[in-house]
Amino acid sequence: MTRNRQWLGRYGETVALRYVQSERGFTILDTNWRDGRRGELDIVAFDDNRLRLRFIEVKTRRTTQFGHPAEAVNTSKQDTIRHLAQAYITQRQGILPQYRDVSFDIISIQLDAQHTHQIEYLESAF
Repeated sequence: MTRNRQWLGRYGETVALRYVQSERGFTILDTNWRDGRRGELDIVAFDDNRLRLRFIEVKTRRTTQFGHPAEAVNTSKQDTIRHLAQAYITQRQGILPQYRDVSFDIISIQLDAQHTHQIEYLESAF
């Protein structure tokens, strides 16, 4: 991965973290959580109002030339996130807050040349 893509990904995740904390009021439980080589969960958050555990995938793009950022979360990526979420819940059993259900969300961030960003939050995206 090039430094530019790494920077873009980190920037997007930072923007997304601020957004879910300040605009949505979620409690961040984990970021960039890995289960070996199977993949990574970008953000794991708890929605206190709905007692919902949220697994949030962040996609950041400078252009829509290759499609909307959320389109990058294809069925294969969704399956990976579901498996990682199950592993996360299993490993954290007993220390997670009491939750009623789970949601798989996407935060899509489009960034222009002036570093102005547009955020779209897709709740229960898959």
